[in-house]
Amino acid sequence: MNPDNRHRPLCEESCQAALSREKEAARAGRLSRIIETSFNEIYIFGGENLRFEYANATALTNTGYSLDELCRMTPLDLKPAFTPESFALLLLPLETGSATHVRLDTLHRRKDGSTYDVEVQVQLLGDREDHRFAAIIRDVSDKNCALRALAESEGRFKSLFEKNHSVMLLIDPDGGRIVDCNEAAVRFYGYPREKLCGTPITEINTLSPAEVKKEMKRAEKGRRSYFLFRHRVADGSLRDVEVYSGVIPLEGKNLLYSIIHDVTERVTAEKALAEKTALLDQLFENAPFAIFESRIGGELLRVNRAARELFGYSEDEMIGRTCDDLVVPENRKQEGRFYTEQLHVSRQLVAFEDVRQRKDGALLDVSFIGFPTRLKGAVIGGYGIYHDMTARKEAERLLKESYLELEKQLLALRRSWNQTIHILAAVVEARDPYTAGHQKKVAHLAGEIANRMGLPDDEIDHVIMAALIHDIGKIEVPSEILSKPGVLSPLEIQLIRTHPEAGRRVLSGLQTPWPLAEIVFQHHERLDGSGYPRGISGEEILPAARIIAVADVVEAMSSHRPYRPAWPMEAVVAEMTRQRGVAFDSAVVDAWLEIREQ
Repeated sequence: MNPDNRHRPLCEESCQAALSREKEAARAGRLSRIIETSFNEIYIFGGENLRFEYANATALTNTGYSLDELCRMTPLDLKPAFTPESFALLLLPLETGSATHVRLDTLHRRKDGSTYDVEVQVQLLGDREDHRFAAIIRDVSDKNCALRALAESEGRFKSLFEKNHSVMLLIDPDGGRIVDCNEAAVRFYGYPREKLCGTPITEINTLSPAEVKKEMKRAEKGRRSYFLFRHRVADGSLRDVEVYSGVIPLEGKNLLYSIIHDVTERVTAEKALAEKTALLDQLFENAPFAIFESRIGGELLRVNRAARELFGYSEDEMIGRTCDDLVVPENRKQEGRFYTEQLHVSRQLVAFEDVRQRKDGALLDVSFIGFPTRLKGAVIGGYGIYHDMTARKEAERLLKESYLELEKQLLALRRSWNQTIHILAAVVEARDPYTAGHQKKVAHLAGEIANRMGLPDDEIDHVIMAALIHDIGKIEVPSEILSKPGVLSPLEIQLIRTHPEAGRRVLSGLQTPWPLAEIVFQHHERLDGSGYPRGISGEEILPAARIIAVADVVEAMSSHRPYRPAWPMEAVVAEMTRQRGVAFDSAVVDAWLEIREQ
């Protein structure tokens, strides 16, 4: 036996072992290069203080830190939203083994203080006792970074593919079958991995097979990378999905990868928003008031039908111009610019009534209200609402004219009443020389009392005019009885007491807006019912009649009569005080007493 042949198996084993080590080293080198050149940020951190042990080039580039600087930092230094306690809670599922990875969306802070949105996936590295973690961080401000990173290598793609929280599928574009899927896909679609792999994508996508094939071709040729589909899951329900798709070479064949996000809630919200927007647009267009939407500065973006009809412009004539240019008359331009500055510069609510001009030059009375529109707190423009007030202004003008004419007629009527009443008062006093001036004195005193009681001016005038003719009924009493110097007989007293009834009868034909005849009829009634002619009491007696009753008695007691001398004022005050609240209204007596004191 050849001795060289005896050593050949051992040599071959050694060569194979060496070759295996070289392959392992090559794979480790390739893995190292993959990690180092990844478009994602990759970190290794751990230990008691959770300091960074490693960060790849992308991490250094994106954060602006050097590796030495990062190795003196912890993940908390890059994540402003976290506290030590909240970060510990984040890692807890990994440390307890209840989760293989955790995923979150947060902010990363660069060395210069700026931040950027990232998607973070953290997993345990090695045994839990080692307390070491690997973090893969994706800058989601540009999802294409994730797609480019996935395309860099089959090995790195497979690692990220398996652990990615997003639904991921690998599809053979030739037959349209799913060749691989990750755990997120299994959870989302509700099928076991064995069934999902090998399923034609047409059984999941609700498009027709021809349409699905057409879209796969577009993705395969790079003409489109983003799609919005409806996918059917295992329970038969449909989900709206957002799909990012592209070509990835794997095992010598070009496959289509699909990163899928469930956007059902977003699509539902967008549909609801679109419906609300359509409704608002309809309300805007069909509103009965002229509505203008403008950007900052007043340039018109949109006008509704009522605005076009009110001012006579077409939509093309109005869009891009300002209200100041279109509808403000030349002599009001400065005032119009003032309102525009209030709305668009001072950001204030504006409301006014003014005149505006149509395209044909006709002037309109309008009311206006304008308010700034805001988006996320920032003013982006304004809304202005015009209301045509021409008809209302014309109605107001006619009403004002009618009111002025009515005032003139009422003034003339008042003058007629005054003249009539003064004539009647003169007739009475002409027949009773002994009481000449009595009605005027009663009227003067009654007016003072009414004023003291705080009555409105109109009611004071009514009291005075009624007092001026409160004895008008005496024209039916024989003059020899009125001027008799001695004591009157019972029959003569009875005749005298008919004058309130006669006064009402005389005045009943005089139409006044206040109960003149009834006031005269009641001026001898008393609060306790002891008066005449009807003996009514309390609230049955009109307030004006109560005032005249006090003024009439005070003036009569204070004046000389043929059958008796005038009462001393002290006696008058004593008598009125005694009858206060009994025969006479307390408030009226108090008002007279206050006048006496002054």
